[in-house]
Amino acid sequence: AGGMPLGDALVAVAARGDAMTRLALGDNGVMAAVFGPLDDVNRIVEGVDGYVVVANVNSTKECVIGGETAGVKAATAALQAAGMKVIPLPVSHAFHTRIVEPAAAPLRDVLRGLDLRAPRIPVVANVDAGLYPSGPDAKERMVELLGRQIGSPVQWVKGLNALYDAGCRVFVEMGPKRALYGMAEDVVGGREGVSVLFTNHPKTPDVVQVNRTLCGLWALGLGRGVGERPAMAVAAPAPVAAPTAQQAPAIHAAAPAPVVRSQAVAPPSSSPSAPEDRYVTLGRMFADFLDKSFEAYAGGAVREKAPPRIGITGVGLGFPGSARVFDDASLAKIMRGEVFISAMPKDLRESVLDKNIRRLVKTAEGAARFETITDPEEVIKLAGRGGELDLAAEYGFPEDRLHALDRATRLAIAAGIDALRDAGIPLVRRYKTTSTGSKLPAGWALPEEMRDDTAVVFGSAWPGLDWFIRIIEGYWEDKNRRHRLAELKGARPHVSGPAAADMDARIAALEGELAANPYHFDRRFLFQVLNMGHAQFAEYIGARGPNYGTNGACATATQAVGLAQDLIREGRARRVI
Repeated sequence: AGGMPLGDALVAVAARGDAMTRLALGDNGVMAAVFGPLDDVNRIVEGVDGYVVVANVNSTKECVIGGETAGVKAATAALQAAGMKVIPLPVSHAFHTRIVEPAAAPLRDVLRGLDLRAPRIPVVANVDAGLYPSGPDAKERMVELLGRQIGSPVQWVKGLNALYDAGCRVFVEMGPKRALYGMAEDVVGGREGVSVLFTNHPKTPDVVQVNRTLCGLWALGLGRGVGERPAMAVAAPAPVAAPTAQQAPAIHAAAPAPVVRSQAVAPPSSSPSAPEDRYVTLGRMFADFLDKSFEAYAGGAVREKAPPRIGITGVGLGFPGSARVFDDASLAKIMRGEVFISAMPKDLRESVLDKNIRRLVKTAEGAARFETITDPEEVIKLAGRGGELDLAAEYGFPEDRLHALDRATRLAIAAGIDALRDAGIPLVRRYKTTSTGSKLPAGWALPEEMRDDTAVVFGSAWPGLDWFIRIIEGYWEDKNRRHRLAELKGARPHVSGPAAADMDARIAALEGELAANPYHFDRRFLFQVLNMGHAQFAEYIGARGPNYGTNGACATATQAVGLAQDLIREGRARRVI
């Protein structure tokens, strides 16, 4: 409705969440959904000892109660005794009650610094079912309303009635499933001239349901450019479900330690180079319908079309300094200020010393000279070091393929899988058909409908180098052992007495080392040392779109995201990991 730019809205959402997490309360409170007549619920709740209120007035038959833990428990027992169904909700606080009112002040402070303005289209506020204000003082009044909404009940039923009183007769739920459709149908659905529609439901294919919604709107005379003034309401009470991944397609980019990030970037609605499919056609129809409806509502004014937006929809984070690189608790630890840097073990410091590193030393007079480090005490003592990562145990990656993956690629694959999970895009079990026609599990992959338009970009400054170093070290260690063994065996016939016994012991030790560490050139050499993480990950998840590797040194992540955006804008992919 033009009340706030998207960027500022994201800041406001983050500020609200931050204000909630900073609340220092002895009792965060609880919430529960209640299914029963609203008047009866209000009567029972008002008669309960302890603080409990109706926090979300969703319909005449459903609401949410919230308050202090003891009060909600007492109300739950009383409501159940009256024959009503009560379901506890998994929330961190009792939202929309006086318990969280202290979070309103810091939220207002943030809102005052944002680009908040009177909406171009009338919007009903959940806090009091009135329209958001207009005029020169609109911003401050809106700030006060949004601050009050923190600790006030969500007046969804009053809001629907306010829309009806304002002339709205068509109500469309935009989002997954049809919970709001059911609530609107309950409150205003039986009134003359009212139509309630929904746009998405998991039990109906997307194309079919969007077609049904478009047909319903068209049958009501909307979108035909006939000069009518259609009234449409799009709203959501709280708490509600998050958008699905299908509503927010994405890029995801991954980078290795010290911080592993995986991000998702979403596409424009159409591609100049790709053939237009049914989804794009339906999208154009729906956008055209909205534009014509707005034009009719605004008396002929043409709405400016925003440029296509590409955004992050999922992220995977890995950190050094913890037992496991990808630990869900790490981000919370950093936010609490915990330190991830620890002392370097003695053996690591001595291994650094063995490299004869020369460092630059400045004298008191300002001169400078290079000195070779000769004391372990002069070596770096503190560092954030990478923890364990077991792709097979933690992520279900085929163990027989791990030996073809270097450390950087393993980190990237874990980050990519975590980013897909965070974006709400599940990997599904795939199967292979045997000669007898039976199905055998063959790993995990993207849903079939996402494989062709999913691209992969692998950004790393050092892919394959650890494997290359390990291969070279293994070769020279084996060569040195054999050389020393040959020298000892050549000298053995000329030695006698105690020295001979010592030499025999050394020969036996070297032969034991050779037996325990046999060296063979690994046939997977090219897979291990070449930058192939993009292809290996794409093959694992079944992504058939473009895949690239990139190295921009310190700018690798930035370069990878830029490449991902280009792939989406040019229509070569719909999402990029």
